[in-house]
Amino acid sequence: MLLLMSFLLFSCVLFSSSLAINCPIGFDDFNESTCYKIIYERASYLDASTKCGQIGGTLISIHNAIDNAFLLKIINETTWIGLECYSNECQWDDGSGTISNYSNFYGNQIQPSVGNCVTVDSAIGKWLNTPCSSTFNFICERTPIEESCALSYSGFCYNPYTIALSENDAETVCQQECGHLVSIHSFNENSNIRTLFDANLYNYVRIGAKYDETWTDNSSWTYQNIGYKNQNFGLCYSLALTNDVVSVGKWISSKCATLLPFVCKREIGAICGTTPSPTLAPSQCVGPQFGENQGYIYSPDYPYSYFSSNQSQCTYILSTPLNSFTSVVFYDFSFDQYSSIMLYNDIEDMNPFVIFDYFNPPRGSYNSTTNTMKVVFHPRNQNTNNTKYLWSIYYFPTYLNNSVLTTTTTESPFNSTQPSQSTTKIIFTCGPSKYYVPPADIIYPNGVYLPYDQKCYYSISTSFGNRIGITFSTVDLQHSSNITVYDGASTSSSVMLYLDYYSSNGGPRTTTSNHMLIILNTRSRYDGFRAKVTNIN
Repeated sequence: MLLLMSFLLFSCVLFSSSLAINCPIGFDDFNESTCYKIIYERASYLDASTKCGQIGGTLISIHNAIDNAFLLKIINETTWIGLECYSNECQWDDGSGTISNYSNFYGNQIQPSVGNCVTVDSAIGKWLNTPCSSTFNFICERTPIEESCALSYSGFCYNPYTIALSENDAETVCQQECGHLVSIHSFNENSNIRTLFDANLYNYVRIGAKYDETWTDNSSWTYQNIGYKNQNFGLCYSLALTNDVVSVGKWISSKCATLLPFVCKREIGAICGTTPSPTLAPSQCVGPQFGENQGYIYSPDYPYSYFSSNQSQCTYILSTPLNSFTSVVFYDFSFDQYSSIMLYNDIEDMNPFVIFDYFNPPRGSYNSTTNTMKVVFHPRNQNTNNTKYLWSIYYFPTYLNNSVLTTTTTESPFNSTQPSQSTTKIIFTCGPSKYYVPPADIIYPNGVYLPYDQKCYYSISTSFGNRIGITFSTVDLQHSSNITVYDGASTSSSVMLYLDYYSSNGGPRTTTSNHMLIILNTRSRYDGFRAKVTNIN
């Protein structure tokens, strides 16, 4: 308990959770509802207005004496404001109306005949009508960003992912949320990264360090904690969560292609640019694609929309080690009404065991009956209409613990009115964590019976800024079995729900971040539950 309290105190000191009103990078607070940026570049009124629009804003508007006084403090020469006057009526460019409530013209005189646009003269502190073709510095304004930052520290947001990706794919994910793989610049920050993951589940976590002592975000190499550096091990770095080859917290050279959990880091208020992110998949399928052991497959041109173009289908052949079944879970699934994706138990199979489309989306994970699976995608999309259509799949082995047992008669743990039925029991170990993206149904057992004394992990993640809701519709636990739901990605997160034989009130509950971890400690082959996870904006 003392250790747990110390950990929580440490986490609170370093990370904070906030829903804050933040100005974008490069902007400063003007008032509670406005951010401003002074542009020290002489431009005509039209050009100034255009340049403000290019950064998401408008020329600044002034609506009271307090804001006007603040404006005079931050300028030191004549500057454009966003006001135009015609026929003795002046309108603010941002659509906030006229100057009927407040104005500060020199001599209280509007003079459109002098000029239809308006400047502020810093020397006299008054507004002046000015020809719009004149050139002056200008001030842009825009609304603040209301940003949910579950884990913030020293002006940055941190987003941990328990999904294992290569360095390149992880960096792509981070760039999509306006960040990069985490760069580390202090002892405290290094220690803080360790707290984001459960060391009982993961040995190493991906960071943005390179062998040549650079960071993927191009920040300066001002701190390092290298435990072992060897280019034969790889040209990327990972951070140790346990005492293994190097001690806890140390960095070790690792292959960039190794699949590891990772952390994204971005500045609070960062705005994504317009440069397209790199794709994880080619735009066209030129033949069967093969995947071994575990990894990811993507729709054509992912993370952008797929198009049918001239291709009739895309085929993916997945294989896992002998004595395992191939399992898949969908991370992204956004389909048009005409495309479909089919899963087959083996390469030679002619009939899919499940078909997904717009009307029948995937829910949870799916297993083949062999150590291979064929995935066939039939794209039919011709026009996205600004909707992004894509999918991504994580595949992994689920290991057999025993051979198929004899057929027996069992009762359904979810419906006492359902008649007994013959079921072929196949005994599995839980294997790696199962991953879900809400909305999804999590069901156990799902035709799978685990041997005595197993731990099953279910990791749920949604988009940054969203939360996850969960409701258990059925809980059937035997003595000594239990379910723990954590408000975060690891067991170091706070417990939001605990269920056992005596307490089975299963919800609803909502996380405070975009991650959730469920652990089933099963002591009986007759345990079962059914839960629904939802995405909450």
